[in-house]
Amino acid sequence: MIVEVGGTVGDIESPAFYEAARQMKRELGHHNVCYVHLAPIIRIPHSGELKTKPMQHSIKALRETGIVPDMLLCRTDGDIPQSLIQKISIAADLCEKAIFAAPNVKSIYEVPVRYAKQ
Repeated sequence: MIVEVGGTVGDIESPAFYEAARQMKRELGHHNVCYVHLAPIIRIPHSGELKTKPMQHSIKALRETGIVPDMLLCRTDGDIPQSLIQKISIAADLCEKAIFAAPNVKSIYEVPVRYAKQ
């Protein structure tokens, strides 16, 4: 079963849904639930620099709900350099193999192909 909890962590409507998701891992067992967090990485238009601060804040807010992501999908407009994945790994307390780039693609059918390559 895949359950998506949409919206932004911290929205006033969200706490009940995050609590239900948190309890799923407790009820179904640690090895039966995987939390995947989709987080933004912003590219500064003029410099092209990638900023991870919004992602760091969303992970912090998610952890405050009692949910610790097992995987991280980094939403951005292009590929992510390995040096940035290393930085994210430290900030998110995840191994690098659990961090995936989720760049914009022309077709939704490209998404699983991109993930498989990573």
